[in-house]
Amino acid sequence: TGRAALALYLSREDQQHALSCALDLKSDFEKLNEELTAEGLPPFEIGIGIASGIVVLGPIGSAKRRDYTAIGATVNMAARLHYQSYEDKAIRIHIDETSHDLFRGGTGAKFKKISGVKIKGYSESQCIYEVL
Repeated sequence: TGRAALALYLSREDQQHALSCALDLKSDFEKLNEELTAEGLPPFEIGIGIASGIVVLGPIGSAKRRDYTAIGATVNMAARLHYQSYEDKAIRIHIDETSHDLFRGGTGAKFKKISGVKIKGYSESQCIYEVL
């Protein structure tokens, strides 16, 4: 439906850029939404989900219909976090525990732990983090 975009950061060094990009997007959309609201226009509703892990990446499909894509549990988790992050219409960044472990040391970002989150496709509640 055109409601989501997927960005892949493949190396450990690039994964740090995922958080920087998400923070920039959040800031830019917050400013844009202020301008839109001031003009009486509806704000954009966005959510950002980041998950880290293994994916299957490459061309998938037949000779007639082939697409280059990423699939796997990590991609699914990122999508679920994306949808989870804009339920209350605020612009939020939600990350999984693996991403939190990667980011918490050297980014300077602050995180709020959210325990007991029910994520579609997972039988047990998940611990996720909101990037502040």
